Amino acid sequence: MKPSERPTRTPCIGICSTTYGDLVCRGCKRYSHEIVQWNGYTDAQRKRVRVRLETLQAQAVETFVRVIQPDQLSRCCRQYGVDTDNPEDQRSSIYHLLRVLCRAGRMPSGMAQFDMTLLPRELQEIGLMARTPGTSLRDTFELIEEEFYRRSIAHFEHSFRVPVDA
Repeated sequence: MKPSERPTRTPCIGICSTTYGDLVCRGCKRYSHEIVQWNGYTDAQRKRVRVRLETLQAQAVETFVRVIQPDQLSRCCRQYGVDTDNPEDQRSSIYHLLRVLCRAGRMPSGMAQFDMTLLPRELQEIGLMARTPGTSLRDTFELIEEEFYRRSIAHFEHSFRVPVDA
């Protein structure tokens, strides 16, 4: 079966905040109506949701991380068993690698092992210099997750917010 023929699996990661009233899930970043209707979606509808999520995730990653040596990133992904949906996209590899490392509690001592560096200028532009993660991969992943969530909320509000007539 070709990758393009595979059914689109759910982006759910088992941490749903929509049950507590969030319109955007803090776990998978889908909208509450997408979670409820997921099983009724066609593969094309599911793919559109995944493409949006992958795009927002990639934007969040590139806000905080750039890769200096792509070969080293690939080796680390293989070493830690990271299986990404799109291995050619470094941003996806970075996200999934950090997620695996954070969940497994196998946090290396610093970013240098992965030849990744933070971009302080971008951190300053969005007002996060006080939370500069330095060499902590966990802090870097948390910043990426927060940015991914903010972008998902902004996309939701842009797409679904109904203005109140004056």
